[in-house]
Amino acid sequence: MLLIFLYALFRYRIRAQFSPTTVPCKALAMYISAVSECSECLPANQTAPNGECIARKFCTQCEPGTYQNKSASSQCISCPLGSFQNTSGAKECIPCPAGTFQNVSGSIGCSPCPRGTFQNSTGAAECQKCGVGTFQDKNGSENCQLCPAGSFQNVTGSVGCSLCMEGTFQNSKGSTECLQCGTGSFQNQTGSERCNPCPAGSFQNVTGASQCYTCSPGTFQHSAHSDRCFPCTPGCYQNETGSTECKYCSPGTFQRSSGAQSCDSCPIGSFSNTSASTECLQCPKGMYQNATGSVTCAVCHPGSYQDNPGSSSCRLCDAGHFCP
Repeated sequence: MLLIFLYALFRYRIRAQFSPTTVPCKALAMYISAVSECSECLPANQTAPNGECIARKFCTQCEPGTYQNKSASSQCISCPLGSFQNTSGAKECIPCPAGTFQNVSGSIGCSPCPRGTFQNSTGAAECQKCGVGTFQDKNGSENCQLCPAGSFQNVTGSVGCSLCMEGTFQNSKGSTECLQCGTGSFQNQTGSERCNPCPAGSFQNVTGASQCYTCSPGTFQHSAHSDRCFPCTPGCYQNETGSTECKYCSPGTFQRSSGAQSCDSCPIGSFSNTSASTECLQCPKGMYQNATGSVTCAVCHPGSYQDNPGSSSCRLCDAGHFCP
């Protein structure tokens, strides 16, 4: 009988020692052995809620997109905005690298910044728009590019720059506008870094021009980059367009006015024996000229005379007189 009693007592103690209902574990613990011992979960693992050790035989690794940096935790934490975690059992999340972002918590990766945006910092929840004067035509960029010379951009978040129009230019990078060509210059192409001077014989008197005007007949311009043409001076003329100088009136012609397209022939009774004349000279006494455009006057023939200047003919000597 004594042996039976001792055997029963031994079985009772053994059952009490290993019974799951008699060994409650503290919160956030796990059962790791066949004995009534509980052990805390390590960081990056979690257990079931409070219960018996028998109900929590192991800790569960945090899933991708979550982490846990403390021991004895009952749950994992979602990765915050601007970070990610693509492996299980992580103790921390990874900041999104520059050029990427993440605006959703619990993510397993980051998204590249779309075109027109950038991000030069790590751990960003959003990307920034490219500012005016800049652009970005690639995804996942850490910065934006300056608009090249000859182009501009006046809105944010752009994927490209606009070329300067005809009549405008831009010689600097990162510009928000193009500049108009000044007077005396032009530009007939797009995307230009500078304007072209109007060549000699032409002009432009307005800004933002795509072409120059040729000097009209009666005018000239001997210099480039001019905003006007000058009229020919008296004694000169120009009958062609786009001239760099005027022509002298030839002997036998004259011109009193400025801006003339031609010269006038000397009338009868007058002459001009030099170039660039503004007036013709009257034939002196004793001489005449019965043709226009003459360079000299003729001497009256023997037996004739002329006592008035500017005559077109001579008079015959009266009876009783003679003219040698």
